[in-house]
Amino acid sequence: MRKYLLCCAISLLCFSCVENEEKYLEGNIKTIEVTDIKTTSAVVAGNLDIISNRNAYAYAYPYENGICYSTTSHPTTNDFKIIGKRISTNGGYIITVDNPQEGSFTASLTNLQKNTTYFVRAYSLNKFGTFYGNELNFQTLLIDSKPLSFYTLDNIMIDSSDNNVVNDPTWEEANSYCENSVLSGYTNWRLPTITELAKMFGKKEEIGGFNTYYYSSLGYPYYWSRTLGHVEDGAWGGPYYYYYAVNFNIGQQIELSSTDGGVTNRTYCRCVRDTL
Repeated sequence: MRKYLLCCAISLLCFSCVENEEKYLEGNIKTIEVTDIKTTSAVVAGNLDIISNRNAYAYAYPYENGICYSTTSHPTTNDFKIIGKRISTNGGYIITVDNPQEGSFTASLTNLQKNTTYFVRAYSLNKFGTFYGNELNFQTLLIDSKPLSFYTLDNIMIDSSDNNVVNDPTWEEANSYCENSVLSGYTNWRLPTITELAKMFGKKEEIGGFNTYYYSSLGYPYYWSRTLGHVEDGAWGGPYYYYYAVNFNIGQQIELSSTDGGVTNRTYCRCVRDTL
């Protein structure tokens, strides 16, 4: 009877150890972040916390840690995977760990498709199976270009410099330029509304790169908005459209003819895009 009870106790202890080991990995593998996103590549970081909550039992140490990814949600190692770190060759068991950073790893994803959304999860493999972390997603760029420096204001991304396709653009030229721009791989640029442009004037020093000087021979610097002011019926082939603009020397808001540009005023455009 004693032998039977002893065997039961040992079996229960072993089962408890295995259960703890499985739960340990399941709750501690994490997908940390996605960085260095380009047209066909990205870097994903993960972590397996192999220090905290460690008990006295030998727990399952991973054979490998890595990142799995797919164009659909909940990727597994049956899709695509990149091994971030091979750790154990001793059957998956270890008693002590001295390096608290040993669970951190990164994986470089390559040969991705351009302008495509990918889903990624960190995984950890030990003798009990494969365990997955939380899911993140990212979108590859349309084109690789010089990194874009931008300022974020009220859920819009603001380009860090003026991007005029011509000097003193008309409203049509400025609007067309923004709507057809691909800046640092991003599309969907546009002219700001008059409300957004007024806020940009208030933050012009922080955003940087605006033309703000008045020259007696050239006039004031006006930035176009996308907000329509009024329409005039012209006797010679109208209608004529007037759009709001902001004087970036003094902050004045005025309406300019959509064909105005370089004749009576210095005009500029600064592209923005929505971040939500």
